[in-house]
Amino acid sequence: YPNHLSRAAVISSLQSSPASPLQQFYAYKWVFAPYVLSDIVLTALLRVMPVFPAGRVFLLLVFFAPVAAFAVYARALDLSRRGVMLAACAALYLASSWFFLEGFLSYQLGFAFVFFALAAREAMQRSKCLFALSFAAFIAALLGAYLAHLAAFFFLAIILLMLELSAFFCG
Repeated sequence: YPNHLSRAAVISSLQSSPASPLQQFYAYKWVFAPYVLSDIVLTALLRVMPVFPAGRVFLLLVFFAPVAAFAVYARALDLSRRGVMLAACAALYLASSWFFLEGFLSYQLGFAFVFFALAAREAMQRSKCLFALSFAAFIAALLGAYLAHLAAFFFLAIILLMLELSAFFCG
């Protein structure tokens, strides 16, 4: 977490002030690569608030992202309200895992995007009239998983492969 926050503060300083004293030591170029989503979100937050409040907001976002993702996925599976609440509570328990407590925020954020993508996939299969919107949500979640953490992108690919193989072999 401190690494994410300090890197975002440096990036924000480089972007906001061409005369920043950090210009002589650092340079930053945005690239489309894994692990950059935390930088993007924190840098955006730093445009509207100071460093430590931005860090706290980011921590809350990362903590509750899996909860929201599990609830959305449970809803996409047409679970009852009780099932959705149970999924959200299970995600709340998982959100307080070792990964979060040790500061592996990109991993946890990627984990949430996996379930957002699965929810969008489920919506694509269930509703033909909302296919375009569901497909756009799936692509956004896929990009989010990739930009958050490479492991999330690969976990999502493996889960999707397993789902397609089970549909092929089991009908």
